[in-house]
Order: sequence, then structure tokens, then C-alpha cells
Amino acid sequence: MPKDRRPSILTVESDETIGRLITGVLKADYDLRSARSGAAALAVAADTLPDLILLDVGLPDIDGFEVCRCIKAHALLAEIPVIFLTSRTSTTDEVGGLEAGGIDYITKPINPTILRMAQRR
Repeated sequence: MPKDRRPSILTVESDETIGRLITGVLKADYDLRSARSGAAALAVAADTLPDLILLDVGLPDIDGFEVCRCIKAHALLAEIPVIFLTSRTSTTDEVGGLEAGGIDYITKPINPTILRMAQRR
């Protein structure tokens, strides 16, 4: 990444209020794009090639795990890290997210400090 370019993050969040919270936490340090559905996430990711994707599991059209699998199967997107942000707290869901290709799994409610720290990995 060129030194003068800020890292970019695609946030995929179906809940508008949570989306605004994520934007508020990250906007000072990152160029942000957003999507509210799985189909929109795939289109925006392919168009912008973000440095990181923050992905909700409970999307209105395509399950976030499936969106992640599609990202990892796409030649241009496969290397983009995906962090799940979700209210699903079961071990089964967390394992499912990591098996789908996610690098981390953060549960809601979102702790701003944890969210900022996760971006730095």
C-alpha cells in the first residue's frame, strides 16, 4: 500500500445504527465503504478491493458465512482479511466463521477499543 494512502475497510452491517457506530469508531483512521447486504458487499468489494472487510453474519439476503466463502473463492478478493462482527455468540458460530475464512470473530455489542485493536492485526 502506498505510504500516502489510508487503509480501506468495507463494513458490511445490516443494522444502520451499528453501522453508524462502526463508522464513528473507525472514520478517523480508515477510508470506509459500507454495504448492508451480502450481494452489495460482494459488489463493493470487487469494485474497491478494500484492505479489510468487517462482516456481519446476519444479513438480509445471504448469510455472512456464505459471503465470506464467496470472497475467499474470488481470485481478486481471496487475500482480503475478513473479521466477523456478530451477535451470534455460540462456539459453533465462531468456528463456522473461522472455517469460512474469517481471521477473527468479534461479538456484539461492539466494544470500540476491541474494534480498533482488531484492525491493527
